[in-house]
Amino acid sequence: MQEIKEIKVTNNYILIILSDKSKYKISEDDYFEYKFRAKQSINDKDLETLKRISNFHNAYLRALNRLKYKDRTEHEIRETMYDEFSLIKLEVDKIINKLKRYDFINDQRYAEEFIERSQ
Repeated sequence: MQEIKEIKVTNNYILIILSDKSKYKISEDDYFEYKFRAKQSINDKDLETLKRISNFHNAYLRALNRLKYKDRTEHEIRETMYDEFSLIKLEVDKIINKLKRYDFINDQRYAEEFIERSQ
């Protein structure tokens, strides 16, 4: 059984460090939802949950990072999520919907800008 040794708060994520020195980045929302605390023991089920939400958060940050440099299509972001993070469709859909909600992904805008650049 693992124990949470330390929790560090940054601007973009919460870093959870376990007794075996493994580190997991999770979102602030997940931190409050799952109520992780320092010195808390983590059973195998909780550890798997921590790994899953950390992988999801890393995938979201990776998508944001790819979009930071240039617009991408929904298809390009989906490929990244499936290839690099082995996420299931439901998780990928959740990331895509969040990116669309904040207008980071907009295929219509992407197509219009592509046509303008091509002329």
